Amino acid sequence: MKNKLFQYTCGLIIIVCSLQLQAQNKVSAPMADVNQVVDNTLDSLNKARTSRPEAGSSRKGNNPVLFLVGNSTMRTGTLGNGNNGQWGWGYFAGDYFDSNRITVENHALGGTSSRTFYNRLWPDVIKGVRPGDWVIIELGHNDNGPYDSGRARASIPGIGKDTLNVTIKETGVKETVYT
Repeated sequence: MKNKLFQYTCGLIIIVCSLQLQAQNKVSAPMADVNQVVDNTLDSLNKARTSRPEAGSSRKGNNPVLFLVGNSTMRTGTLGNGNNGQWGWGYFAGDYFDSNRITVENHALGGTSSRTFYNRLWPDVIKGVRPGDWVIIELGHNDNGPYDSGRARASIPGIGKDTLNVTIKETGVKETVYT
């Protein structure tokens, strides 16, 4: 009985590692976050789950993809691998779905606001979204702070009708801030 359990466990580990290596080949180039920390550092056995995938690369045939878009509550830190003792819930989301029917991609990044995600990460995510896919967006608690200096990530309070044109003081970059 112990020998069969050992064989089963070893076989399962080999399958998981094989799947992770296949997924690893589809990881997009590293992306810097707003703190200039390079994301997508492949530093653990969970490489495929902790790196930001190329949007839609996990799709199997014509099956849908569940895209997770959010901040630290969905993906803690830049690696998302719990190295600081915290885990975003998006790390575990794929465990609750049949990957032969729908795949889950965690595109969240800790520290992002709706503004920074929309401006810096959303364009790459939306490229992989097709009709029939699902997107869960969890953003908002990083949407405070300055509009035009330092860690400029604030959004304007409101219901979606207002904009504010700003120039980031440190870089001179012009940006439109939305509600």
